[in-house]
Amino acid sequence: MKVDAEEEARADAELAASHAANPMMDGVETSGSSSGGTIRFRKTVSIQPRCNPTDRSVIVAVGDRSWREVGWSGVGHRTPVNSALGAFCRFYYPGMVTLPNGDRVAAHKWSHWGLKEHVEGQAQDVGGGTCVGAVWKGFWERYRLEGEGDYEKEKRAKRVFQKAATKVVRDSFSNARIQAIVNFHKRVKNINIKKTPDVKKMHLEAAELVQGEVDWIMKDPDAWRWICEYWAGGDFQGASDRNRGNRTSKPGMQRRLNLASVQALWKSLFGGHQGPDPENPEVLCDEQVTERLAKYKEQVIQRHG
Repeated sequence: MKVDAEEEARADAELAASHAANPMMDGVETSGSSSGGTIRFRKTVSIQPRCNPTDRSVIVAVGDRSWREVGWSGVGHRTPVNSALGAFCRFYYPGMVTLPNGDRVAAHKWSHWGLKEHVEGQAQDVGGGTCVGAVWKGFWERYRLEGEGDYEKEKRAKRVFQKAATKVVRDSFSNARIQAIVNFHKRVKNINIKKTPDVKKMHLEAAELVQGEVDWIMKDPDAWRWICEYWAGGDFQGASDRNRGNRTSKPGMQRRLNLASVQALWKSLFGGHQGPDPENPEVLCDEQVTERLAKYKEQVIQRHG
């Protein structure tokens, strides 16, 4: 996770050259004009600048795929660590890759990042000289692990990094499909639709999706065409509809709960309130309701860990 001064200087030069050669990486808005007026499109292929080692945010792995920024009081704006990781994954998108069986596909899973050599990078602790290694290198030029040098903490950080990257890549492609639908309606139909739950249910033909270009995938036009064909295929659409139905078929919270979130929920219910009886302020209501809430807590912990 350590990068020497010479390597950091070289990374700065490579990043500056990349920005100069590709204006799509500047992260600013561009305009698309039509007979109905001007519609703006935001470019997304950008990453946070490299920090000096002493200025890097100190983080610690939390759970299976999350991070906590050490020393942050929660006041002010901070880019979530996994959001920054997602930006690095998109910035180093490998485009078309060759699978072990010889098939050529567009990278659409985190494991595919390890199938493309990154010519500007060098062998890294994780990912070697592939796009995985480039993401790993860029990520640790922005952050610093608490307890750096501790074998167990670094081992866990590698494990959390892989799981977090798997999720952010999956989410990035889900968002990209929705963005392609929105962009198509803006550019072709001159309709400015919002990213509502109904948009997630929409399916377009490949020829329509191609026109809703998403910049970070469009770095490789062949990959963009492959992805659009994939999204328009019956297998993907069937799986997408089935998974969405599964997520919404059960009442209550749809998001995965872990022990930390259950404890936070319990604290929000009981820690911030007091009952009317000054001699027993922890009792918020009658005994029957309190008992039912306690049983609910036990069941949630048993089911979701």
